[in-house]
Amino acid sequence: AGLPDEGVKYGNIALKMSFANHAKGRRALATMQVGSNFISLSISDSASVHYNKALLIFRQLGDTLNVSNVYNNLGLIEYFNTNYNAALKYYLMSLKIKEERKDSAKLGWNYNAIGALYTKINNIEKSLFYLEKAAKLAKIRNNIRGYIESSGNIAGIYRDNGEYNKALSLYKDILSVTLKHEDETFLAETYNNIALVYFSQKKFDLSMMYYNKSLAVSLRQSNQRVTAFAYIGLARNYRNIGKPGEALAKAYEALAVSKKLKIEDVIQSSYMELYRNYKPVNSDSALYYFEKNIESRAAGLEENNKAEMVKMEERFENEKKLAINTINYSKAIELEKERSKNQKTISWFFILVVILVSVFLFVIY
Repeated sequence: AGLPDEGVKYGNIALKMSFANHAKGRRALATMQVGSNFISLSISDSASVHYNKALLIFRQLGDTLNVSNVYNNLGLIEYFNTNYNAALKYYLMSLKIKEERKDSAKLGWNYNAIGALYTKINNIEKSLFYLEKAAKLAKIRNNIRGYIESSGNIAGIYRDNGEYNKALSLYKDILSVTLKHEDETFLAETYNNIALVYFSQKKFDLSMMYYNKSLAVSLRQSNQRVTAFAYIGLARNYRNIGKPGEALAKAYEALAVSKKLKIEDVIQSSYMELYRNYKPVNSDSALYYFEKNIESRAAGLEENNKAEMVKMEERFENEKKLAINTINYSKAIELEKERSKNQKTISWFFILVVILVSVFLFVIY
């Protein structure tokens, strides 16, 4: 397969040929392919233009299958642009066509995508409804990867709602299916998800065991995204069991990998882990990484959203003040402990002097 920009070039060649041959169907498919290559290049406006051109031709041809596929692609663009309600509209339009066609081979993808979108807009009831339909259909069709993906999304909802036993049961079922079929595609993610549930339950030994399993598989697969999540998970565990040195080392590993891949949520989590671990021992480093976390979060805001930027800057300033106060409070506690310790030493010294003087006077008299 060529690079995405090569795909645009060859897609355009195919497009010109289809015009020459007056082949509408091929023209629509070539137009849709050019759109897909623009998505790969993260040029969503151009992708949308080509998808809508293809959609017009497919409608004229009465090609409902490809009309449905274009709706999915348009939904994907809206999803990437975080326009979740718009994405949902396209996915539901696509689903309606697939249900009318009784296209069970393609229904699962839509059920899963719609379920995941309902999670994004906090409609958990509808999310579970569609995800369970996706998981059930995948099991009937023996679609292992489809079952793992849908079930994983359901387990994630349970985990986020604090239903840890339900989540753990489902994740372990996914792990069993994965190992049974010797398909390691989702193995690192599954280990990572189990580790996260155990961490939420404060079962740090079990959490670390599964994070290390996730790390081993992700390194072997060169899956750097999961590697970054495993490192940050281990950093949190080490901090919670009182091993700040190991926690710092893992946080630095997470930061290095996430910066390379530009995974903003892990970058921010890494900065916060470094802040939390430095806070008791090095106030300057703690404050530095807290400020880096704020910078990273601010960079994620849209530049043209001035009102939101002002609100966020105010919030960040308040968070920074709180962090400084917390650091100063920690330092004050340490100083108080040291002062108390010194005071006790002085008190014992005076008591000892009094005893010695008393003994001396007793011997004299």
